[in-house]
Amino acid sequence: MSLTRTEIMDPDRRPSHFDEDAEHRELLGLDEIPHIWLMYAGVLRLRQLWHPGQTLSERAKAFEAFVQWLRCDLRVNAGLLLQVAFNLWISNDEAQGQASRLLRFRAGAVSHATLGRLWGTAYDITLIACHAAVLQLPTAFDAVILTFDRGLAEMREFFEHVDTDEIPWASTRGDGMAWNSRARLEPLHPRLEHMRPRLVGWVEGLHQDAVVRLAQGYLPGLDDLRELVRVEEQQLLAGGKRT
Repeated sequence: MSLTRTEIMDPDRRPSHFDEDAEHRELLGLDEIPHIWLMYAGVLRLRQLWHPGQTLSERAKAFEAFVQWLRCDLRVNAGLLLQVAFNLWISNDEAQGQASRLLRFRAGAVSHATLGRLWGTAYDITLIACHAAVLQLPTAFDAVILTFDRGLAEMREFFEHVDTDEIPWASTRGDGMAWNSRARLEPLHPRLEHMRPRLVGWVEGLHQDAVVRLAQGYLPGLDDLRELVRVEEQQLLAGGKRT
């Protein structure tokens, strides 16, 4: 591949060798849900809620706020984003370190250069989403990601945290949608064990909302996601001097 990593991750650069006819767009699901924009919106929100040195109480509040954002703003049960948030704020120190290596958030002022790095993080998480899905295929012997990024390469265990499941459509067709809907809420930080019932309730509510929306035929389109991203970027830049 002749492209640099920066070129690959450029959200405004059109692919030079990609057939975007209707057949290929349907095959790749681009008309239904452009995953990279969904993941980017989630990373922007994670960065808004995160700051270095958060206490356990602050981490728990940030996780709850992120789950509510998934339900009310993104309106998708994005299991991988939920798993990243859980590891970042609610899990033990080892899992928290994994999430930190993946996200690579930096303290200090947020700038347009920061947004470029966050797009790269969303790109990495999208790779993991694809990897997690491939691991479920019975014909896949041992799926791998080839990368020069050591932090991403060390995320092998994290890949296996996320499972795919089928959320049934409540429709006459009886179809199902394979979606990244389940997250492993383990290992929970030992000092947050008292929160387990609340955690389960938040996740159950997120899943129930997703089932209802799928029954209504709702999937976020590219225009909706780009508008959400625009709002998230503006909010992040406006509050970017928080440390």
